[in-house]
Amino acid sequence: HACTLGLRSEVFRAGVLSPDLLNLNKQKFFYLSSKLVRSHGKLSYLKYASWLKYAKKIFGLNEHAARLYFQTFLMVHRTTFRNSSAVKPMLSVELGEFLVFLYLQQYRWMKGKGSPQRQELKFFIENLESILMLVQDPSNHKLSGTTGEKKMQIEDATLTLRRHEFTRLTFLVTAHQDQKMELDTFVSLTPFWNSKPNAAVPVDTLCKWLSDAILTKISVSKKLNLIPVSPVKVIYNRKAECLVLGKKVIRGGDVVIESCDKVSLYLLGDTRFLLIENCVGCTLQLGVCNKLLTIKNCRDVTIQAVSRRIHISDVKNSSFYVFCESRPIFMGVNDEIRIAPYNTYYPQLQEDMKRCSLDPMVPNMWNAALVFEPAESSNRGVVESKKSEVETSHKKRRLEEATSYVIREVGAKSPVISYLRPDEYFHTPFPFDMKGETATNPFPIDDPYSGANLQQRRRVLQLQETIDKSGMDESQRKRLHSFMHAKFEEWLLQSGKLQHLSNIRHFMACNQHLEPSSGRKKQQANAASGSTSSQESSKG
Repeated sequence: HACTLGLRSEVFRAGVLSPDLLNLNKQKFFYLSSKLVRSHGKLSYLKYASWLKYAKKIFGLNEHAARLYFQTFLMVHRTTFRNSSAVKPMLSVELGEFLVFLYLQQYRWMKGKGSPQRQELKFFIENLESILMLVQDPSNHKLSGTTGEKKMQIEDATLTLRRHEFTRLTFLVTAHQDQKMELDTFVSLTPFWNSKPNAAVPVDTLCKWLSDAILTKISVSKKLNLIPVSPVKVIYNRKAECLVLGKKVIRGGDVVIESCDKVSLYLLGDTRFLLIENCVGCTLQLGVCNKLLTIKNCRDVTIQAVSRRIHISDVKNSSFYVFCESRPIFMGVNDEIRIAPYNTYYPQLQEDMKRCSLDPMVPNMWNAALVFEPAESSNRGVVESKKSEVETSHKKRRLEEATSYVIREVGAKSPVISYLRPDEYFHTPFPFDMKGETATNPFPIDDPYSGANLQQRRRVLQLQETIDKSGMDESQRKRLHSFMHAKFEEWLLQSGKLQHLSNIRHFMACNQHLEPSSGRKKQQANAASGSTSSQESSKG
């Protein structure tokens, strides 16, 4: 057999938080890590309660930030993930693995050319020696020094690792046999512990072997312990089109949507990790995300999603309709964000939720978001959209260099992130005909949105009744129809929904087998009329 070593991209895609609330350079990180190791003693496992204490005392993080790092690590760590969104006080993690995870937060400062995979690999190779130093047993850590030193000093130049220490990199490094199977641990491919399982191997030897072996095929003659691989679907650089991805394409794996412009996307299935990055003017219905939905550097997007956890950073002028089992997290420089409860469905939604152990009756935490905001941004208020790109770039750089952050909850009067106005909350019908048990939104809708929906329907019925009783002749009805149609197109253009409908129309023209059935056509026509009429009523 032949296996290929590689990196687990989800650790970088979902695990590296933006911004890095630690905001430490390499020297300062190792100094504080050595203090943590000395304080923790010889224990190789770190309990959540202990991390809360060290995070505040050593790293200067409050409880919310410390909890965020701990939970995110659990999400990206394949063996310690728990379905529950709550962190149990007795839950513990490998100290070496967790320190590597914290060290990887520096990756967000890396700027280079090439694909994300190439940049991840470059960061890993350049920092491999430091990463290997962190996976040592606490009793073997060799770091010392003070914050005033230019370079960290190592007490012993001959650093070594044993097999169980090197195995801690399994959460970051993987070995694939093919696209469907991988080894339970990549360490079984190393030649160092075959005859001497307890041998101490020099770090520089391990660095050279791993640097040479990464992304190369290694022939193996012995029997391998294989486990299934989560597939990754990448949607990149698509423009002004409608895309529909079903279960056969997603296969319960990871999905990356990157650099898309004016795209309408329907993910009709459950995913593991979901990343939306550098998208503009897109409408995305994202199905069910089992672990973590991450949205970065997007503008003018509308996203509808059901997810266990949601992280949003550096997003502008966008709307989010969500069901989230835990508190949504906003980080970085956000502006003109609107958030509301989930407002749509697709026929197999409840089936996908059962597969992910998500219960629609669990409280939806959409309105309990936490905002991690640079203190400088908090003091100055809203980012003015009229400023030049140069000023905005300089401002963002200053915010990235900020060393302090404020944490607050979203409120209806927030200048940056706010609840969607009830009169702007509409149910979004599913445009395609497919089999499934779900025929409507399965989630309870909170007030005042449920009341607003009822009021919209009453307005539609009142308008229809008024027209029926008006006694208008055929020509008058045609003029009224033309007037309403013109207003509807004006609203579509102003709201940005015209591109979305054009994408769907073009998609259906090219895929006649997905044309809605007559019953669903009528349902959608009524829903569209309801949105239009209630919009006109509220405007009037």
